[in-house]
Amino acid sequence: MINKKFICGVMSTVLLASSSSAWALTFNDVENDPTVAWAKPYINKMTDAGYIKGYEDSTFRPTKNISKAESLILLSRMIGVDEAAYKTTAANALKKYQTTLSEYSTPYKNEVAFLLYNGVLKPSELSDYIGNSVANTGLKRYEAAILITKLLGAEEDVLNNSFISSVYADTVEIPAVARPYVEYVKTTGIMEGMGNNENGQPVFSPNTTVTRAQMAKMLACIIEQLGKTTTNGTVTKVDDFNDSFTANVDGLDIQYTISDSTMIMKNNSDVGLSSVKTGDYVRITHLNGKISLVEVLDEPASTVKYGIISKLVDQGNIQQLIVSDVDDTEALTTYTVNSDCKIIIKSATSMFSNLTKDSYVKLSIDNGVLTRVEVLEKTGEVRGTVVNTSLDGENVVIEIKNSKDVIEKYLLKSGVSITRNGLDSTVRELAAGDKIVAKTTYGKISKLTAESSSKKISGILESVTLSQTQPKITVIVDNKSMTYNIYAKAEVLIDDEKATLTDLHLGSAVELTFESDEVKKISSTSQTAKTQVSGTVKIVNRDYGLIIVETTDGTEEQVFINTKTKFIDTTAAETAEISIKSVKKGQSVLVTGTNSGGVFEAGVVIIQ
Repeated sequence: MINKKFICGVMSTVLLASSSSAWALTFNDVENDPTVAWAKPYINKMTDAGYIKGYEDSTFRPTKNISKAESLILLSRMIGVDEAAYKTTAANALKKYQTTLSEYSTPYKNEVAFLLYNGVLKPSELSDYIGNSVANTGLKRYEAAILITKLLGAEEDVLNNSFISSVYADTVEIPAVARPYVEYVKTTGIMEGMGNNENGQPVFSPNTTVTRAQMAKMLACIIEQLGKTTTNGTVTKVDDFNDSFTANVDGLDIQYTISDSTMIMKNNSDVGLSSVKTGDYVRITHLNGKISLVEVLDEPASTVKYGIISKLVDQGNIQQLIVSDVDDTEALTTYTVNSDCKIIIKSATSMFSNLTKDSYVKLSIDNGVLTRVEVLEKTGEVRGTVVNTSLDGENVVIEIKNSKDVIEKYLLKSGVSITRNGLDSTVRELAAGDKIVAKTTYGKISKLTAESSSKKISGILESVTLSQTQPKITVIVDNKSMTYNIYAKAEVLIDDEKATLTDLHLGSAVELTFESDEVKKISSTSQTAKTQVSGTVKIVNRDYGLIIVETTDGTEEQVFINTKTKFIDTTAAETAEISIKSVKKGQSVLVTGTNSGGVFEAGVVIIQ
């Protein structure tokens, strides 16, 4: 899925209870304070939407800190705790975690339970946010980074990402466990740095507390990326071995693959996928493109089914439809057609006698009674732009944005014919942004023709994020950070020689070649220069692979360590090769390495 980089940075009882979002609100302390003018559009947007609220005296108090407990309330609103569609989910969440929350005095148990139910928080983490001694303390910036990453369902990918870079001079002040989360919110643009230090280097300021103005901006960025969707359907297959299940959604069998972070709830209990059974009615919640929650629910009174008329029965007062499944003609269901059932053919009201065998139909069922039969076209045409493709074995779902900017999902038929740029192709070669024309048969795409567009851009490499699902590259173009998806088999060239993503040097000039919206080729030059740094070790961060050396003129140099760095101790009785574990604060060192784009990587570290 296209993942834009949003250029965004980074409440008391009255805050949570006052103001209405039915009209646009204005706050005197925002309108008349030029120091918070940057936050005005975000404050207005989020207060109008009801996610964050003002005070009864018509002030917003933008510089007031957000407490830890208040941050949980705001995040729960982002994923629907107050929405009517999630009323049942919220009630089930409170019931499930009532005993757990009885240990805490927070009045906002409904919101906290909702976060627990959706897998944003774990019970073991509650004392860090709503414990009596911490609930009203300010939320620190590194803590905000952790919560936001969890809310977006990205924690699993973040912790599995072994390639973490940082441009912040105060990285050592960020707790080691929080650094992957800080990297994520920086890469996605949800949180930025807090200016520069006295040496002109950017800082994150991890222990600074988050203000209400900053939180408004974060919420505005989150809502753009959250992509919250829910889908209801009936389970038709469970594949516990491959962590997937298939559900019939509006007549289409769609396969869903869960992850370790997916919460599955049945009978108000946490369960594994093996507890989900064929015939279960489920609600599937996606956050940020991933399945965050699967709920097994009671089937609603109203349902919609799709199928092909296999046989018509018209015997006196009895009229029946025998309908087969689109993919399994032997799977038959009989429906009785009462006198008050509506028959729709070619968008007009018709009669039972006008229905014909082999017609493709949409059936509306209320409380077990067939209330509407609509005849649909067996074949059709779809035009638009590819947004995303989900590959799960033979079951492939493609999301297409039509001319009205509405995203529709289609299932691809087995053996679908795909042509891209005039050549035979596969679904794996389709890229976000491809223009397509597709033929549908019984609602599924049976033939697809795609055309890609190409372009090139040049910039300075800021970061590369490695991921099994979707690697990304961030470059600075015209003084703006832009993040793009990298094609799975993208070509990487450094000085015209084949390389890998991990060989790229931060700060180097790169040229990106696109097919539609994905990077198909990355060309770079090494632009490295041999250099030396000597002085006294001031800080050693073994987890992050960083040594800070204070030179004789009092300046500090950051030295990054990689797997090829050699360490030599000349102070021992016999010169010996050692590791970073043996480097200690106060030792004199001579470091030889390469400097690429201002990033110094050590080749040899000699302890003198």
